[in-house]
Amino acid sequence: MVVGDLASGLLAEVCIALEYLQSSAVNALIDGREAVKIWLLTQGCSLYPNMQDYPFLVTLYTPLYHCLAAAIAVLGMGNNVAVAAHLVSYAGWLGLLGVMVWIIHRQAQSLFFALTVPLAFAVSPYLTRYLVHIRPDLLAWCFAFAAVGLFAAKPQTEDTSWPVGTALLLTAALFTKQQSMAVCCGLATAFVVQGIRFGQCLRLTLLVGGISCAIVLALQWATDGTFLVHTLWYPAKLAADPSVTHLGNAWPRFASFVRAYWGLIVICLLGLTDGLRRRRLHLFDWLALVHVPFLVKLVSTWGADNNYFIGMLIILTLRAGVFLAELATAKPAWQRAMAYGLLLGLLPMHPIIGERTCVAFSSSVPNELETLLKEAGDGPILINAEGAAPLLASRGQQLRFFDGTETQFFEKVGMWSFNRSRMAADIANCRFPTIILAPTFIDPEVLLAVNGTYFLSQKVSLYSIYRPRPGKHYALAEPGRPAENVRPNSVVSLVRSQGLEAGSEFGARFTGRAEKGEKGEKGEAIYAVAADKSVQTARLVCYPKVSHLGQDSWIEVAWSNDGVLYHPFLRYEGSASDNATALFEPRLEGAFSPKSAEFAIRLTLSGSAKLWSGDNAPMLLSLDYGP
Repeated sequence: MVVGDLASGLLAEVCIALEYLQSSAVNALIDGREAVKIWLLTQGCSLYPNMQDYPFLVTLYTPLYHCLAAAIAVLGMGNNVAVAAHLVSYAGWLGLLGVMVWIIHRQAQSLFFALTVPLAFAVSPYLTRYLVHIRPDLLAWCFAFAAVGLFAAKPQTEDTSWPVGTALLLTAALFTKQQSMAVCCGLATAFVVQGIRFGQCLRLTLLVGGISCAIVLALQWATDGTFLVHTLWYPAKLAADPSVTHLGNAWPRFASFVRAYWGLIVICLLGLTDGLRRRRLHLFDWLALVHVPFLVKLVSTWGADNNYFIGMLIILTLRAGVFLAELATAKPAWQRAMAYGLLLGLLPMHPIIGERTCVAFSSSVPNELETLLKEAGDGPILINAEGAAPLLASRGQQLRFFDGTETQFFEKVGMWSFNRSRMAADIANCRFPTIILAPTFIDPEVLLAVNGTYFLSQKVSLYSIYRPRPGKHYALAEPGRPAENVRPNSVVSLVRSQGLEAGSEFGARFTGRAEKGEKGEKGEAIYAVAADKSVQTARLVCYPKVSHLGQDSWIEVAWSNDGVLYHPFLRYEGSASDNATALFEPRLEGAFSPKSAEFAIRLTLSGSAKLWSGDNAPMLLSLDYGP
C-alpha cells in the first residue's frame, strides 16, 4: 500500500509536469521574471542590470540555472525559454531523486528504503507541484547533494588526493543558488564527525574557495561590477534590515513546517538519539545542525516561501532513510517492525493526487493570447516581468521589463529610487502607448504613477491593460508650501495657500489644515491654469485622507472661469479605509469642462481632512484640448 500510494503520487507529479511542458505554462506569481531573465540571456543581455535603464530587474540568484536554460532554448528549443527552463528544473528534480536513492543505498545497503524514502520526499507537502516552478532550487540541491554523496563515499584513509569532483559539484551548486552555502559550510567543518579527516575538509574548502573566487572575479568584470550588487550586497542589506528580516516572520513558518513534517522530524530525532547513545555523530546530523542558523535567517525574511526548507528536508530525508534501513537490518524483530512502522510517518497527511492549485500563464490558450497580442499594439510596452512570459516569443523586442516585486525592496534598502528613475519619468510623460500589468506584488508607487497618467483600458485574463490618459499632465505644487506667482510660461501655478501646512507621516508627505489656525477655519489653496488654447476637459487626481470621520471633516475641489463663482466637482468626506495600511487609498478623481484657456481650481480642506502629496502620491491635473 505504501509503495502504491507513493507511486501514484509520483505519477501525478509527472503528469502535471508534462502538462506544463506541453503548454509552456509559467506560474503567475514570480516565475515569469525568471523566464524573462533567461530570454534576456538568449538576446545577449546581462542578468544583472545596472538599474539605470531598462530592464529594471533584480537578480538574486547566481547564473548557472539561467545559463543552462538559455543554452537549451537557443540550441534545441527554438528559443522557447519556458520549455527550456522547465526541462532544466525537471532534470534537477530527477537528478536530486537519483542522488538521494544512491546515497541511502550506498550508506545502508537497502534498496527498498533507498526507493521509498526519497519517493515520500518527492510527494510531500512542500515538494508537491514544486518541480513545475521555473526556479534554480532543485538543480542547486542536486549539485550540492551529489557532492555530499561523493564526499561520503570517499574512503576514510590517509589519502591526500584533492577532491576535485566534489569541489566542482559544490561550486556548481553555489553558482546555481547561494543557499547551498549551508552544505558547503557543513562539509568544510565535517571533520568533527568521527572518521572524517581535517585534511580532507581543508583541501575541499581550498578548492571550492579558489574556483569560486576566480568565477566571481570573472562575473564581476563581465557585468561591469553589478554581479555582487545583486547577489551579495542586496541580500546582505535585506538580511540586516529589521523591517524586512526578523524572527517574527520565522516562527509561524517553523510551526507550519513541524506540522507538515512531524513524522520525518521524529524519525531523525530517534536517529540522532541512537547515534549519540553509541557516541557517534552521523554526517547528516552534522549537516542538519550547520543548516539550522542558515535556515532561521532565511525564513525570517518577509518574502520567504516553503522552498527555503528544501535543503533541510533533503538532509532529514537522507538521515531518515539511512536510520530506517539500519533498523530494518537489526537482529531484534521488534526493531525491524519499528522501521516499517516509522516509514508510515513519512507519508503525506493529505491526498497525494489533487487538482493543480497554482494559477499559470500559458502560451497555448489561443483566444486569450490572440486578444492580448492585439491589445498590446506595435509600440514599446512597459510590463512587469512576472507576467511577460507569453509575450516573449512574438513581442519580446517591444517589451520594457521591470520587476514588480524585488524593485520595491531594492529601493527599501537604499539601492534604487523609483521616483528618480527613467521608468518613473517615462510613465509621467506617457512614453508608452501601452502598459501591461500582471497580478503580483507590484510596488504601490508604480501603481500610483501608472494610474496618474494612464487609465485601465481592458482586462484580458489575468492582465490589466493601460492606455495614456488624453491630454497633457501636470503635477500640482503641494498646497501647504508658499504660494508662487503666476509666471509667463507656467501652465499651472499655485497662487494662494491659506490655513494649510505640509507635514510627513509613514514616510510620505501630506497637506492638512494648519494647527495654529482658528477653530473651524478651513484651509484653502487656489491654482491658476493658463493654457495655450481652450481646454475641453480637465481631470484632477488626488489621494485624500480623513483621519476622524465627521460632518466637519471633508475635502472639496471646485473650478471657476472668473475666480469668483466656483463650481464644486469633487467632494470627499472620508471612509473607513482612510486609516488602513494602504496609505494612498482611496484615489479621488473628478473631471469638468471649462471650455476656456484660463481658469482656476480651488481646493478646500476642513477638519481632519488631509491630502497625500509629493512624489509618492502627486496631485495630477490632465488637460484635454479636444479635436
